[in-house]
Amino acid sequence: MGRNHRFSLLVALCVMQLFVLACGSLPLPAGLSIVDVARIGATPGPAYAAPSPTPPPASLSAAGLVRKRGKLIVGVRFDAPPLSSVNAAGELEGLDIDLAREFARRWLGSPDKVEFSQVTSASALRRVASREIDMAMGGLVQTRAGELQVDWSLPYLVDGDALLVRTGAITNTAGLARKNVVYIDLENTASLRTAPATSGFTVSLKSLASYPAAYQLLRSGGADAVIGKWRRLRLEAATNPGVSVLDVLLREPVAVALPQGDLDWAALVNATLSDQIADGGFGSLYAKWFKSPPPISQRLETAQVTFAGLPDTLVKRDSIPTLAQTRKIRVGYVSNADPLAYAIREQANGFEVDLLRELARRWFDAETAAQFVAYQTADGLANGLQAGAVDVGIGGLRTNLANSRRLDFAPPSFLGGVGLLTLASNKGTTFADFGGRNIGVLREGVDQNTLAGLKSARGVTFNEVVFADTGSALQALRGNQIAAIVGERLTLFGLDRVNRDTKMIGDQLSVAPIAIAVAAGDSGLKNAISLGLQEMLADGTFAKVYRKWLDEPYKAPFETAPGEAVPSRSLIVAP
Repeated sequence: MGRNHRFSLLVALCVMQLFVLACGSLPLPAGLSIVDVARIGATPGPAYAAPSPTPPPASLSAAGLVRKRGKLIVGVRFDAPPLSSVNAAGELEGLDIDLAREFARRWLGSPDKVEFSQVTSASALRRVASREIDMAMGGLVQTRAGELQVDWSLPYLVDGDALLVRTGAITNTAGLARKNVVYIDLENTASLRTAPATSGFTVSLKSLASYPAAYQLLRSGGADAVIGKWRRLRLEAATNPGVSVLDVLLREPVAVALPQGDLDWAALVNATLSDQIADGGFGSLYAKWFKSPPPISQRLETAQVTFAGLPDTLVKRDSIPTLAQTRKIRVGYVSNADPLAYAIREQANGFEVDLLRELARRWFDAETAAQFVAYQTADGLANGLQAGAVDVGIGGLRTNLANSRRLDFAPPSFLGGVGLLTLASNKGTTFADFGGRNIGVLREGVDQNTLAGLKSARGVTFNEVVFADTGSALQALRGNQIAAIVGERLTLFGLDRVNRDTKMIGDQLSVAPIAIAVAAGDSGLKNAISLGLQEMLADGTFAKVYRKWLDEPYKAPFETAPGEAVPSRSLIVAP
């Protein structure tokens, strides 16, 4: 019971006692004592329940809804500084507030054409799903359960649990053993028990009412560390040189929550975020609110997406009833995407093929429930998905903006991009290990201007020798004319699989996510696949299949989403 509530109850009790004394032997209702009456008097009556807003027509897109009302409605938390909070003047402020106003300016011509509606972490996704609001922001973390309610933009921030210490007092997490750690929200302390960096030692925990109180106790020496939200601790570290972030125990992707199945709306949000990253607008906002430069962001491939060009109508699909009835899933695959998907004697093989067989086993108790149909090109497969000829697509499908308007994607199954292949005898493990040496560059798949920018961003220097085909590049590698080959990772993995004297380097200059796809609007099946992949990541199956097909140090291509969710099987067949 809070102090204010206890005080209110005490006042109410005193008032009731005075009332009874003043009225003499005024009888109480049967079965009630003075304390009962005081409790009733101190309990607020039921708040007026406003009628639920009428949901918009299911066929009306988010863009059509915004166009119809002439403004954007954004749900934001009021308690998530420096992303969104109420200042001393009673005004909303923060990075996400500025981002939402920038959305309105770019889409509707004015930063004032946005209305903010207060949400909580619990209500935000429900209100997006019911389409009371067009999107929700304010430090919302992608969770497993959230995948079933909303779609998400690309992550534009990473939050999580972190440790703040006095600068120089403790140099590593192990140094916190038997030290005093303060916290504000109990949920942040869970990572102290589960993070590998904190295993094997104990700390003394103390609760405080606010972040400012925790910072003051840390500076005065009354505490050795503060555990809390990373976004808040790194802001304090940027403004106070006496403290610094010691370690990030848990990383959580922060994104915009969007209505499910509206791929055009999601593409617009992602394109706008990508444009703001590219033109420096996001960096300026980040520096304004975090008092430090933003981390290097991976920009999506460009695609022209404008608010004016978005349709007013939505197309919904639902393939799950058919899957549940037939107990089979039809999988289209690009047959030349070795090692993700390829055909040998008309049989499907590869990393993504095995992932779908495992999903079929989990859903229908038989790997053979996944039936594979070969396609020659990614465009042909996309057309097959849209026509309903297959349920799922695999084989090097990129999650770029162009594809995201006709396909819906599960979390990445593989991270393509610019990678490096070298001889198995070479001890190099990163691009930096090949600095100053002659490196072969495959003309197909690697743009020279893009490569120059990537090298500059990483501070990598090597001498480029351009090759028109993989055969001549391999010959030069074996003849020690070049030290390695730079190219698209998927192409290099294909080479590595048929050449025993080569190996892939885990490091890469750029990231191009590749994922399992469903047809636009088929959100239910996409959700089931996403949860199935999360289950495989958690129980080690994903890593096992990855190591079978991809000869490089294992790295999960997507983060483990926090929180709990129903089993993926229950979304396909009755539990």
